[in-house]
Amino acid sequence: MNNALREKVESAPHSPGVYLFKSGEEVLYVGKARDLKNRLKNYLTTPEDPRIAVLLRRANDLEYIITNSEEEALLLEANLIKIHKPRYNIRLKDDKKYPFIKITNERFPSISLTRNLKEPGITIFGPYVNAQSVRRTIRAIRKIFPIRTCKYKLPSNRKIKPCIDYQIGKCLAPCIEGRVSEEVYNNMVQNVIRFLKGQTSEIIKELEEKMKEAAAKLEFEKAKIYRDELLAITKLSKEQAVSRIGGENKDVCVVYRLGKSAIACILKIREGILVDRESYFLEVLEHDKEEEILKEFIVQYYSSASNPPDSVVIDKDFEEIDAVKSALKINIRTATDEERKLIEMAYENAKKELEEEIAKKKGAKKVHPGLIELSELLHMLKVPERVEACDISQLFGDERVGSFVCFLKNRLSKSNYRKYKIKGEYIDDPQMIYEVVKRRLDDQPLPDVIIIDGGIT
Repeated sequence: MNNALREKVESAPHSPGVYLFKSGEEVLYVGKARDLKNRLKNYLTTPEDPRIAVLLRRANDLEYIITNSEEEALLLEANLIKIHKPRYNIRLKDDKKYPFIKITNERFPSISLTRNLKEPGITIFGPYVNAQSVRRTIRAIRKIFPIRTCKYKLPSNRKIKPCIDYQIGKCLAPCIEGRVSEEVYNNMVQNVIRFLKGQTSEIIKELEEKMKEAAAKLEFEKAKIYRDELLAITKLSKEQAVSRIGGENKDVCVVYRLGKSAIACILKIREGILVDRESYFLEVLEHDKEEEILKEFIVQYYSSASNPPDSVVIDKDFEEIDAVKSALKINIRTATDEERKLIEMAYENAKKELEEEIAKKKGAKKVHPGLIELSELLHMLKVPERVEACDISQLFGDERVGSFVCFLKNRLSKSNYRKYKIKGEYIDDPQMIYEVVKRRLDDQPLPDVIIIDGGIT
């Protein structure tokens, strides 16, 4: 592994996410981790797997995408593998190992769980990480929406006797000619599809009402069934945060800045799936507001976009948003409550990438994010390595001392702490601070930054 990759591994966060080893623009390998830093550190040792050894010799770049959970990382990993088809990914290329929900493409569709993506004429939702919760949700769907469960090819010339699902109200029995119209049945199927696309609020509300109604009637077994269905749907919705985020094609766009440096981060969601992340470094002035930077970026980026999304989701409105929407012919809107975690995810990725870029430009390898921000605020040419803080202490005008604590290369350095006994007969802190700072500057090595705590000082 080359030094550039080692530095990126060392700077990786202790967060769940997905990482991509690349050679130029080619994605060689996509992996996921509960803890990115711990997982990537495994690559620093000599790998036993020859495939990984060859991968590390070929790779010259490393990227990672921070997610909110390990489940999201796994699903995003699967989506990225489908898109990039990395040559060194073996374990996750076979998507049949993950459970999917399928809806058949027939005049009277049915719903079921499948692991076979090669089955023709089906609508697929997934993948999902937990087959048990998927099965529970399919059962809940069948109880809420009376969609058929049989495998008959309908309509059929043979006479079919309706099953028990019809008798207990869990199926509309399209197998019986004339029992239900194709239009009515397919309207119900569309409701199922909307549910699977994440539009679950009405379904959850109905289950909550049924659960409360059953409990009020002391039908506790029935209430327990509704409770289990509600929990399954809620859990499934959480697991689908990355794999299925609404049904629209949308970009989640944020801008993050430090001083004169800024970055725009876009999470691309297509047909409800988070498929990619793009980042663009921006040149900005110190007085530019983030809302103005975001507006200018959106205008420049989407005015030349060949395939714009249906919507651009942002953190908060900016001035002239209506004019921008009209000019670009794109719906630009603020995030809903359900989309807030996508905004947070975009900010987290933007912050990490900008800090790495600034540190790289200023010749720093592994530094605390606060030092990067400090260097930007103070317009320093390099990231400070040695920061000292000074304060004064006295007891009713006696026992006057000044002290310095030292922050050296990402950590406190107690061996470099200093204490000075005040020599002058001063009565206020500013004069005492002036003395100890002047005396400190006579000692080597000098700090890059001195922070003083003295009020009006």
